[in-house]
Amino acid sequence: MIELISSHLEGQLYGSNADTITGIFCWAILVIGIVALMCYRQDKARSFTHYTPNLLTSLGMLGTFIGIVIGLLHFDTTNIQDSIALLLDGLKTAFMTSLFGMALAMVYKVTTGLKFMQPKTDVASGPDEVGPEHIHQVMLQQNEQLAQQTANLEKLHLVIAGDDSDTLTGQIRLLRQNQDDNHKALVREVDRQSTAAETLGAHAEAQRQRFDAFARELSEQMHEFAEMMSKSATEQVINALKEVIQDFNNQLTEQFGENFKALDASVKSLVEWQENYRQQLGEMRDQYAQGVTAITDTEKSVANISSSAGAIPETMSGLETLLTATQRQLADLEAHLAAFADMRDKAIEAVPQINAQVEKTVADISQAALNAATQLVSGGEELKKELVDGTARINAEMIEGASGLNERYNSVHQSLQGTSDHLATQSEQIAGQFRDAHETVNTQVRTMVEHLQQQHEAMGKNITEGNERIAEQLSESSARLSETHRKGIEIAEQQVTSLSDKLGEHSTQLTRQLGEAGETNQKQLRETLESGLKQYQGQLKAAQEQLQSALNKVSEDTQKSLNGQFETLNKETQVQLLKVMNEMGSALTTITQGFTNDYGRLTNEMHRIIQQADKEGAF
Repeated sequence: MIELISSHLEGQLYGSNADTITGIFCWAILVIGIVALMCYRQDKARSFTHYTPNLLTSLGMLGTFIGIVIGLLHFDTTNIQDSIALLLDGLKTAFMTSLFGMALAMVYKVTTGLKFMQPKTDVASGPDEVGPEHIHQVMLQQNEQLAQQTANLEKLHLVIAGDDSDTLTGQIRLLRQNQDDNHKALVREVDRQSTAAETLGAHAEAQRQRFDAFARELSEQMHEFAEMMSKSATEQVINALKEVIQDFNNQLTEQFGENFKALDASVKSLVEWQENYRQQLGEMRDQYAQGVTAITDTEKSVANISSSAGAIPETMSGLETLLTATQRQLADLEAHLAAFADMRDKAIEAVPQINAQVEKTVADISQAALNAATQLVSGGEELKKELVDGTARINAEMIEGASGLNERYNSVHQSLQGTSDHLATQSEQIAGQFRDAHETVNTQVRTMVEHLQQQHEAMGKNITEGNERIAEQLSESSARLSETHRKGIEIAEQQVTSLSDKLGEHSTQLTRQLGEAGETNQKQLRETLESGLKQYQGQLKAAQEQLQSALNKVSEDTQKSLNGQFETLNKETQVQLLKVMNEMGSALTTITQGFTNDYGRLTNEMHRIIQQADKEGAF
């Protein structure tokens, strides 16, 4: 807000002209001077007329500072030569307004001192218009009051320092004489009181000695009483703690005994399951050996098939010899036919030359050709018969070999299929047995864990009940101790009260002191007993809290230990079961994969042999 006003005022001054500001201030000073003269002449606004010279001078000074500010606002440090003119204009405004204000103030003072400018009335007309007349009247009234005060002071001096006995000085003299008399009487009384005090001191010393003896006796009795109370309370607390700890140990032994019995039974069940599992593994090993034996037999059968198939090439080699001989005979026959064709051609060519011999030769040739044809037909039929018989024998032998091979293949396939089915059945049975065993073990473990949790809850409940019984017994012991201490305090207070009464009968003058001393000692004794009782209660409470914390710690440790054992047993059981299942699954997978690979290779070989046999049969 102040920064906003300052920036606004600075902007107004920066935009103003120095000559304009000078004119405004000069006219303002002139108007105020004329108005003040008129008010003074009419005896009005005396406070304003009295302040007018200072106001005119102040306005001149204000114009001076405004002019300086305007000059400084228009002064540019980067252009000093051009800014000097503006600064000088501002200074002119400053000095002109100051000069005009001071000159008009002097004129006002001189003018108001002239006779024709004096006001017509002697008394001010306004409530705030106080003039010299008022001041003069007030001073006259003050002089009268001072004269009256001087007369009153002279009368007071006569009353205080007069020669009469009724004056204050006479009364002081009489009072001093009375004080001297009283002092002398007081000295005599003090002497008498001193003698009485000495006698009282002797009596007090004797009473103090008797009270010290009584205090020592009372202290011994209270010490014996405190020892007796402490011993009895300590024995009671120790006995109560022994009983509670014995009960807790018995209950803890019973609970843990039952828990360990249940755990032993569960471990026995687990051992039995492991024994059964070992037997099942033995059976699986035997079955696996049987499978290996079956595969070995299969291998032997495949070897026999291979040896039987080896006879086929030998048979085919014999057939090849027969086919070679047949082809050779066919070649000889073709050679003979070619020779006969040549002979016919030559005969046809020789027909014109040997016409006569043609018929004879023809007849001979016809006869020879007929004979040759008959022989060729009979030889062809025999060759055809031999070829048909050989082909039939070969087909029969190949059919027998193929049928035997099919029978062996079928038997091997059936054996392998039976073995595969048997292994699959055994695998399913083993998996079912594993699942049943896993479910049985999980059921037993869950049952055991639930049983142990129930036992743990029962044990926690027993521990809580034991803690509550301990707290009740400790509370009862604390109440009994508090009651015993309270009775002891009441007895001690009664004894102290009776002692105070007896001591009060010996001396009337010392009754108050002895009563106060008795009350003080009684309070101290009560405070001592109460502090001892509070300390003992605090120790008892601390022991109770320690016992409670120890019991809670034992309960928490037992619970954590049992939970840790349960979790460890469950985790180990699950890990072992998963490990065994994974190993069995891996073994079965390996066996099945190996069997599948062997079976696949065997099947491929059988197909290849059959295809080869079919191809050879086709030829």
